[in-house]
Amino acid sequence: MHLYREHPQVDVAVLSDPALKWDVSAAEQSQFEGDIIAGAVVCAPAGALDGTAGFLALAAARAQAAGYDVVAFTDRAIPGVALGRLRNDGGRWRWDLDGTRTLDADQIGPPLAPRRRRRSR
Repeated sequence: MHLYREHPQVDVAVLSDPALKWDVSAAEQSQFEGDIIAGAVVCAPAGALDGTAGFLALAAARAQAAGYDVVAFTDRAIPGVALGRLRNDGGRWRWDLDGTRTLDADQIGPPLAPRRRRRSR
């Protein structure tokens, strides 16, 4: 919602690692689930080829092939995709679309080990 308001002229697709739902507070989990149901957020499907990183890389490549500029806000660099900065400013998310930088595959290093899911309490 903050991204749409801050940059109304930009076409936006929000793709997410499904594990994000478990990384947010319990109060935000139902809101995240509502965003998924509403289609505001698309999560990488279970069993995606090359995992979540592969899903995001393929989606970015397809968007770029369709003529879109792609900016990723992620803790995992995607080769050839600009990385933007995200910060929380008094409860409002700020999306830096101008101060992006793109890494080549040789700058990224080896892939990260898969994340382990936290156990529910």
